[in-house]
Amino acid sequence: MSNYLTPFPSFYPRRASATDRWTPRVDVHETESGYVFTAEVPGVDPNDVDVTVEKNVLTIKGSKSALEPDAAAGYASLERASGSFERRFRMPDVVDSDRVTAKAHHGVIEITVAKAEAHQPQRIAIAS
Repeated sequence: MSNYLTPFPSFYPRRASATDRWTPRVDVHETESGYVFTAEVPGVDPNDVDVTVEKNVLTIKGSKSALEPDAAAGYASLERASGSFERRFRMPDVVDSDRVTAKAHHGVIEITVAKAEAHQPQRIAIAS
């Protein structure tokens, strides 16, 4: 195998395993109307990602397939992450779990969770 294909300074090629776990990076920011979660999931098919909201916990989970051993036979090094991932985020009680949207674009998934409408104080009349 050519030394030009071996990553420097490592002298031994690394082989990614199907059991490897990886953690996608997620940015979270609050807007006036909700919360936006932006997850980097390069190389992951959006159909392989599950997004759920239950009891004000947002869960993003999925997997990215590794090369099959036969397809990886000619590689000097396999460093790209693969395997399953799961990220969970607790949100305030003021979210509307019925108004959650998700869209994917170029390896980034953007999830928007709307805030629940604020409850206004209500004056209660006292009967005499």
